Amino acid sequence: MTTFLHGMLDEAYTAAPVPVFSSGALWKNFRIDLIHYPPTHLRHPATDEHMLICNLGMPLTYARKTGGQWKKGTCNNGHVVALLSPGADEEILWEQNHHALILSFKNDFVNALTHAGNFKFKTLHNLEDPLLKHIANALYAETAEGYLVNKMYAESLLITCIIHLASTCSADGRKVFAPKGKLSSAQLGRVIDHTRTSIHSTLSLAQLASCVHLSPFHFSRLFRQTVGISPYRFVLQMKIELAQKLIRGNYGSLSDVAYALSFTDQAHFSNAFKKVTGMCPKEFLIKPQNALQHG
Repeated sequence: MTTFLHGMLDEAYTAAPVPVFSSGALWKNFRIDLIHYPPTHLRHPATDEHMLICNLGMPLTYARKTGGQWKKGTCNNGHVVALLSPGADEEILWEQNHHALILSFKNDFVNALTHAGNFKFKTLHNLEDPLLKHIANALYAETAEGYLVNKMYAESLLITCIIHLASTCSADGRKVFAPKGKLSSAQLGRVIDHTRTSIHSTLSLAQLASCVHLSPFHFSRLFRQTVGISPYRFVLQMKIELAQKLIRGNYGSLSDVAYALSFTDQAHFSNAFKKVTGMCPKEFLIKPQNALQHG
C-alpha cells in the first residue's frame, strides 16, 4: 500500500485525460463524459453537482482518502468507482489507465426529481449494481463512437439512474416512490399530437412532460405504463416510420432524410433505423415492401 501511494503521489504526471465524448454545456441539468484517464490523482471539486464515476475498463486498483487515511480497493468492470454529492471531500488515486464514464447531475435537478431540498446520496465506492451497470453500458454504446446522444434517451436513462440511487443510496434513508396509474386518453392524445408536429426537431422528455403538466420522471413512468414502451422508443419509432415514407417517396439521399429528422449524421440515423426495423436503410431501399418491425 505504501509503495503504491508513494508512486502515485510522487509521480509528475504529464499525460492528460483523453476525452472521447462530452455532452459539454449542451444540456442544463446533467452531463455525460466518456474519458480515458492515465494514472491520476483525482480530487472531487466543490461544485453543485452530484457525480457518478463508472469503470468501463479492466479491474481498477485505486486508493481513496477518507478521514485522513488512505484505503486501497479494486473496482471491477461495470462497477461504480465513486458516488459523490456536492460538498463531498474526496481524493482518489489509481495506478493504471482507466476507461471511465462520468455522469454529473445538477443539485437542483436531483432535488426536483426527489421532491426534496438539498438531497444528498451516500458517498459510496466500488458499488456493484446491475441496473447502474446496464445504464452505463447503454450510454457507453451511444457515446463510444463520439455521437451526440439523443437528449430524450439520455434523460430517460439518467432519470432512472437518479431515482434508483435516491431509492437505495440516500444519505438520510428517505425513499422515493414511483407513480402509479396511466395517462388519460386526452393526455396521451396531446403527447402524440405534439410529437407529430415536432417530429422534425430534437424532442426532449421535459417537452413531452410539459404537454400534460407532469414532471419528466412522473411522465416517463406513466407513459410506459400506458403505452408499454418508453417515450424515447415511441418518438424513435415515429421518426423511423416517417423516415420510411420519405425513403419510399424519394425525398432525397439518406443524409437528407437524417438531417430532416434531426439525427446527428447518416451513421447515427442508420444505427437508429436498424435498432427499430432490424435492417439498415440501404437494405430497406432494396426491400421497401418490408413492414416496420416494432421492437
